[in-house]
Amino acid sequence: MLPCYAFGQGSATGCYTQNFDNAVHTRTNNSIGVYANNTGKVPLSPNYCSWTPTTTGTTCRVCPGFVQTDGSCRIMNDNTSALVGTVPGFLGTFTMVLCPLDDYIILLILLIGGIGFSSLRNTKMMSSI
Repeated sequence: MLPCYAFGQGSATGCYTQNFDNAVHTRTNNSIGVYANNTGKVPLSPNYCSWTPTTTGTTCRVCPGFVQTDGSCRIMNDNTSALVGTVPGFLGTFTMVLCPLDDYIILLILLIGGIGFSSLRNTKMMSSI
């Protein structure tokens, strides 16, 4: 029997930032490889708790603001706003993972209840013989 968290849905290749926004950033806007936060971001779908790496490589960087054509990371989408530091991440392909048991608890209760009912019923039938 497979555990409930083994069924993944959806994958993305790019820069995964777990501690920033728990998303995979898929687009770079410049030649230095800084990933953009405002375009090409794949967030977790509802009922999915985490990402699991299919392949991982080196570290990467995500700009929490806007990446400019010169590669700088700024708060606003212009070349005059304040510079912002980039956020570290991991480069690779990542797959969404369902939350373990959370979505299946009702099915488990019904299954265990059915087994218990069947067991009690069979015990009563055996004792009446």
